[in-house]
Amino acid sequence: MISFLFSTLLALFWIVQGLVHVPSLSRVRPLPFLGDQLDLPKQALSRAGDAAAVTVILAARDEEAAIAATLEALAAQTWPHLKIIALNDRSRDRTGLRMREAAAQSARIQVIDIDVLPEGWLGKNHALTVGAREAEADWLLFTDADVAFSADAVARMVGYAEREGLDHLVVSPELIADSFWLRSLIAFFLFNFILAFRPQKAINPRSRAFMGLGACNFVRRTAYEAIGTHAAIRLRPDEDIRLGQRLKQAGYRQQFVPARAFARVRWYDSVAAMANGLEKNTLALFRYSPTWLMLSMIPFLLIYVVPFVNVLYMRGFSEGMALLALAAMAAVYGATQRFTAYTPALFLVLPVSATLFAAILVRAAWLTARQGGIYWRGTFHSLQELRKMR
Repeated sequence: MISFLFSTLLALFWIVQGLVHVPSLSRVRPLPFLGDQLDLPKQALSRAGDAAAVTVILAARDEEAAIAATLEALAAQTWPHLKIIALNDRSRDRTGLRMREAAAQSARIQVIDIDVLPEGWLGKNHALTVGAREAEADWLLFTDADVAFSADAVARMVGYAEREGLDHLVVSPELIADSFWLRSLIAFFLFNFILAFRPQKAINPRSRAFMGLGACNFVRRTAYEAIGTHAAIRLRPDEDIRLGQRLKQAGYRQQFVPARAFARVRWYDSVAAMANGLEKNTLALFRYSPTWLMLSMIPFLLIYVVPFVNVLYMRGFSEGMALLALAAMAAVYGATQRFTAYTPALFLVLPVSATLFAAILVRAAWLTARQGGIYWRGTFHSLQELRKMR
């Protein structure tokens, strides 16, 4: 009786998730295929009166391997009213040199060197704020040093944002991963991320859902300044998401779209790199409480792993409920993977991916608690300091 009740509850949970997410996810379209894609740049020029200026703001620390290609692609954008502010945030390698070499090849690029991090700031947040102060454009594109944009990316973003009357366009790039297990982890991350944040619902003004991504936050400058800029989230390692949260809460029109056709990023090179990368911002989602994160792993594993186990061990009506839960989960998983180029067959290893991901989160919480804070961009920030802005 207990096993049947548990299987039924899991089935109901995943059926509800399917009803909540699958219809809205099915309506999301990649940006290049929205509307009349060939006319988007012309529409933007017409609606903006040929005056919608864009400033790209990019902060990099120790990114000499990727920064030159990124700046070259940005400088080659077809949008005519474009400036690029590249911020060298206390790099210890040749990032600054690579930036200046790119600036020598394009008048669009302005390089700013940051040598000192003020007290009470995270490095990236401070650098982006410095860059935004230099911008006088109608639109700001906050991006990262390793995002590869196609030549028409900015034109399409301006065209779509102007046409739809948006204040904040969040573009999710294609995530490149070479190894099988890294792809499975990224696919699971996206699955869990969409369940938690419901980014596809950010466009609905009646929904509390919001979104922001460091790879591509395209925001109207007046809206950005009205919510207090990055200064309002100066100690948030998840500043990209919190920027989106503040914009949505302030009533600005926001939309999330995938962009597999014109924006790509190699998020991590390996599973180990992903584990190390998630150390800095994992606890931010749990109000900097290692205990809360640890306790959250219990329901986390129950909803993701147990449906697979139940199918193997349940019998009779309980097995039927277990199969129903698994089918509903597969439907939601498949809907979320429309944003990637990965095979939906990665669902078959989801229990392993979920367990490995949980281990990564627990490791991050343990390390943060043991250190008493996080290291980000070469600077230590204590939990006491970070909790001031939680």
